[in-house]
Amino acid sequence: GLKTNWNKSDNEGIANRKDISSLIKSGFEIGSHTKNHSNLAFEKRINIIQQEIIESKNELEKLFKVPVSIIALPYGGYPNKGAKCLIENYNHICTSVSGRWFPESRYVKRIKVTSKDSILFLNLKIIIYTIKDVLKYLSKKPDKRFLD
Repeated sequence: GLKTNWNKSDNEGIANRKDISSLIKSGFEIGSHTKNHSNLAFEKRINIIQQEIIESKNELEKLFKVPVSIIALPYGGYPNKGAKCLIENYNHICTSVSGRWFPESRYVKRIKVTSKDSILFLNLKIIIYTIKDVLKYLSKKPDKRFLD
């Protein structure tokens, strides 16, 4: 993956340490995004996947002195080989999987939002995806459903 310098930048649009600290003090929770913004779906080496997942979390927790329990995977790339590592280190995992409901609640589906979407349109998207996913979930046989 590419080396990033998010924590050294004062560029417009990129949060720096001061910005992130301010958000934390305001009550926001921060999440990880891997160490080097690698697309883990294409990474074959388990040691690299684990390094990307764990080192990002550890660095953020050390820098900001807060627990990090959320990860948004770059490019939405879900690493099949790294699933266990993700589950062991994070409570919530954001992927690019859309239109699928994960009742086990660790996986957060992504709904595409653009700058052209109004609040009303965004709410409609959420409602439609939710209804569609719940109906799909309920149509499965009870022994095939995942329950909390």
